Amino acid sequence: MTSKRLLAAAVLYMFETHYSFAYDIETHRKISIAGANASVLASVLTTLQLGDTSKLVISDTTRSFNDGSALGWIEEGAVREDGESPCDDRVRNHFYNPLNNMGYSFGALTGISSPLWGLEDQTTARFQDFSYNDAREYFWNALQARTETDHQRNLALTFRSLGQVIHVVQDAAQPQHTRNDSHAGVTCPYTFGLLGPASLFEEYVEGKAISGKLNYSGYPTVDLPKPRDFWDTEDGRGVAEFSNRSFVTVRTNFTGTPNDVQPAPGFPSPNAGGARLFKEDVQTLMPGTTLTGVMTFIGTPWSDSYTGAGGYNTRTSTYSLFTSDLGRRGSPVEYSLNTFNYENAQQILIPRAVGYSAGLLNHFFRGTLEIAAPDRYAYLVSPYSNGEGTFTKLMLKVRNTTSGAETGTGTLLAIVRYRAASASSPLLYPGYAILREPSYAISAPQSGSLTRDFQPLTFDFAASPIPVDVADVSVMVAFRGPLSSSEYTEKDAIVFGGKDVYEPQLINFGNSSDYDCYQDALYYVVDRPSSQRDLNQDGRQDLFGPVQEIGAYVRLQPYGPPTVPLGAQTANYALPGLFWAQYGSFVSVQDQDGYRFEYASPDTVDASTGGHRSFFTAVNLPRSINRIVERDGQTVHEVGAYSAVSYRGSSAPFHINMVNDNVIRSQTCINGLPYVSPAFTEVAGSVPDTAN
Repeated sequence: MTSKRLLAAAVLYMFETHYSFAYDIETHRKISIAGANASVLASVLTTLQLGDTSKLVISDTTRSFNDGSALGWIEEGAVREDGESPCDDRVRNHFYNPLNNMGYSFGALTGISSPLWGLEDQTTARFQDFSYNDAREYFWNALQARTETDHQRNLALTFRSLGQVIHVVQDAAQPQHTRNDSHAGVTCPYTFGLLGPASLFEEYVEGKAISGKLNYSGYPTVDLPKPRDFWDTEDGRGVAEFSNRSFVTVRTNFTGTPNDVQPAPGFPSPNAGGARLFKEDVQTLMPGTTLTGVMTFIGTPWSDSYTGAGGYNTRTSTYSLFTSDLGRRGSPVEYSLNTFNYENAQQILIPRAVGYSAGLLNHFFRGTLEIAAPDRYAYLVSPYSNGEGTFTKLMLKVRNTTSGAETGTGTLLAIVRYRAASASSPLLYPGYAILREPSYAISAPQSGSLTRDFQPLTFDFAASPIPVDVADVSVMVAFRGPLSSSEYTEKDAIVFGGKDVYEPQLINFGNSSDYDCYQDALYYVVDRPSSQRDLNQDGRQDLFGPVQEIGAYVRLQPYGPPTVPLGAQTANYALPGLFWAQYGSFVSVQDQDGYRFEYASPDTVDASTGGHRSFFTAVNLPRSINRIVERDGQTVHEVGAYSAVSYRGSSAPFHINMVNDNVIRSQTCINGLPYVSPAFTEVAGSVPDTAN
C-alpha cells in the first residue's frame, strides 16, 4: 500500500485552494473573448459606426483589462457577474438543474435558477440590473440617446450586461452548476459553511487559462430559437442539459460497487450504460515520476443533442485508493476526481461554453434590417438659404433581414448620427473643418411592421431637426416589437440596421440666360433691343435671351439615362420658377460614390423671341467625404479634396446653370460668367411632399 499512499499524496499536492465561484476570473474572461470573437459583434459594431477598438465610456471601468471597447465591457461583465466580494449573493443564482428546473438549494440556502436570473424572462429578479432584459433596455436607450455621453454609457451597459449573461451560460457548462454541487470555497457570516469547498476543477481550468493552455475552438456557434434554450430545450440541446447528463462532480459522483456502478441519486446520467474501466500506468500518466502503480478510470459515452455528435470520455471518474478493497468487502465505495478527469472534462466543456456564449450574443443581436436609398435617391434634402438649413424628413427603404423570423406591428424610429464642426463649414471647406463629437437626432416614432420586400418609409425629424452644415453622417432604423419564428415569438425584440451615407452636399443651380456669347465675348441681353442683337448685320439674330423658367426642378439619381421624366412629382427639390440672374440652393445626402444630378424646367420662355421650349441638363458629381474613421487602431479624419467656389456672388462646391446655347460653345464665355454682374438673387424652394 506504500506506493498507493505516495500516489495519493502526489496527486493531491497538485492543487492549491483559493476563493472560487464559477469558472474563475481568467477562465470567464477568455471564454467571453472567444465567444465574442465568434459572434456577430464585429458586424454590430460596424452598424453602430464603431470599430473593434472604439472606446465607450471608461470612467466606470473597474478592471485594468477593460480598455473601454465593446469587447472590454463584455470582459468586465463576465468577470463582475460573480459579484464584488467573495460573499456576494449573486453566485447562488448561477445554478440550474434541468431535471427539475430548480436553482441552487443546499440546506437553508437557495438561489434563483440561473436562466431566470440571467434572462429575467419570466419575472424580475431582486438586485439584478445586468440581465438579458436589462441589456435590451440599455440598448434601446443607446439607440435613442441624443448625446454621445448617453449613447456611449448605455452601450457600455449593454455590453457589460451581455458579458454578465454569458457568464451565467458559461457556468451552465460547468457540471457542478447543473448538478447542485456547492463549491464556492468560502464561509460567509450567514452561510454556516454551506457554500462548500472550492472547486478543484475550476482551479485546474483557471491555471490552464492563466498559462494560455486552454483550447476555445472546435464547437460551432449555437443557434437556438429562444434565449432560455441555451440552458435547456427540454430535448437535450441546451448546455445545462449536456453538462448535467455527461459528467459527475465531487458530490454527485458514481455510487455503488465496482461490479455495480450506480449514478448519483437524483442524477440518472451518466450511468453504467456503456461504461468501461480503463487502467493506466502511473508512469505513463505522470512521466518522470518514481511512483509505480495503476490508476483505474471509469469511462462513459456522451452524446451531444445539438450537433448530433457523440464521443467517449475515458476518464469520467476514477477509482479512489480504497475502491477495490472496499468493494471486495461489500462496503460503501467512494469514487474520486483528479486532474486527469478534469483535463478530459475541460476539453469537452470549454469549447461548448464558447459556442453557447457566441450563440446567445448572436441571438441578442439577431434582429436585422437593411436600409436602401429611396426612389428619389436622396435620403435627406433641405433648402439652403443665407447659410442655413435643416433636414426635417428622412426618406429611405427598409426590409427585414432577420433570419427565420418576421416582425409584427411595433414601434419604428430612425436615428441620424452626425458631427458638427468648428473652424470652417463642412459644406463649403470640408478640409479645414474640425469635427466635434457625434450628436444624434431621433425621429418621431411611428407604428408599423417590416416585410421581406423593401418598403418606403418617411421619418419626421421636425422635433429634432438635423443641421445641414455637418459631417460624418450615418443613418439607422430601429424596430421594437414582436419578432416571430416558427418556434418562438419574442414579444419585445429589437431589430435594427444602419447605413453609412456620405456627407451633405451643397448644390446651387441657377439661370444665367441674361448673358449670351458672340465670338468669345459676353453680352448682357436683358432689355437689349432687337436692333442690337444682330451683331454682324447679316439680318439674323445673334444674341438670345434672357429666358424665364416656369417651374425649376432638380433631382439626384444613379449614373445612366433618366428612368422617369423630371418634374414636380419626381424631383428632390423644386422652385416655382426662375428668372434670369436667379438661383436656388439645396443640400442633400446620398450613399453612392458618384451620382447623376439632373436639372430641368418643363417650360421656358425666351424674352427675345417669345419662343417656348423645355430645358434639361445633367452632370455627374462625386460624393462628399468628411468623416472620422478608425484605421489600424488609429483615429483618422478622412476628407475629400474640394472646396466652395464663387459664382455670381453665390458660394457652393457645385454650380449648375442654364445658359444660352452660344455660351456653351465658348469656353472663354463659360469661364467669364462667374464674374459678371448683377449678382445672383436667391429664390426659395421646397422639398416635395411625396416621399418616394
